Amino acid sequence: MLFLHVGLHKTGTTYLQTAVFPYLGGVHYLRNLTVENFLRQDPDADCLVSREGFSGPALGNQAEKLAFLRRLSGMFPDAQVLISFRRHASYVNALYSQYLRYGGTLPLQEFFSLDTNASFLATADIEFTPYIEAAHENWGRPPFVFLLSEIKEQPERLRSDLGRLLGHEPPAFSPAKRASKNASLGARQAETLRRLNSLFRTRLHRDSQTRPYRVLRRVGLDPPHLCQRWSAIAAGRPIMDSGLAERINQYYADDWAAVEQNVKTRLRHVQPSERDR
Repeated sequence: MLFLHVGLHKTGTTYLQTAVFPYLGGVHYLRNLTVENFLRQDPDADCLVSREGFSGPALGNQAEKLAFLRRLSGMFPDAQVLISFRRHASYVNALYSQYLRYGGTLPLQEFFSLDTNASFLATADIEFTPYIEAAHENWGRPPFVFLLSEIKEQPERLRSDLGRLLGHEPPAFSPAKRASKNASLGARQAETLRRLNSLFRTRLHRDSQTRPYRVLRRVGLDPPHLCQRWSAIAAGRPIMDSGLAERINQYYADDWAAVEQNVKTRLRHVQPSERDR
């Protein structure tokens, strides 16, 4: 069976791709996602693929991301989908950090706002329920939904449920390896990078296939990389203040409750024969 972990972006994917998925006994983790490698796989064997880009660009709009899922289901109609989420305010904060690293120049209030539809991201762009519903509709079965917070706070529960889904127990989650190389910027680092992007008039590389400061990137001295290293040493306060974070989470309270309900019921659709393979 083919298992597709489709993101979302900024929900612990790097940790899973480096510290968990490659060490699944009995499940082949396909790293090289060329068409030829897919064709080489035994259709009767268990195979797992993880790529956050399967759920669309990190900075894409809702319609664009749902279109990615629809196209992916056409290519792999019999797959079991896994999809991960984090609380909305934290998600916006992480996406804004990514936006700046891609060359963005807008301040946070213009990148995302609950009070206007003129911001870079619309409120509908970070609703999670449509992803779950689209995955269910496109593949004909509910996705396996899990949370970034589970990786950090309830690793054994997530490990157990993943094992039941995959039919093979994952390795223990290692606290020492959970810090992601893609960690978000702190407030000071974000504002510094935003001003540098404005000063050098960087172009936003929305698709993430290319990045700004190409020459400096070759020697590891590009501002996004340096600001991220600075954050790792002294992150300081987060980009988003607690008041705005509370407003955002309250605005999406019903959406988050639906996500949590899917977490509670994520194994009900798995047949006993699949669990005991």
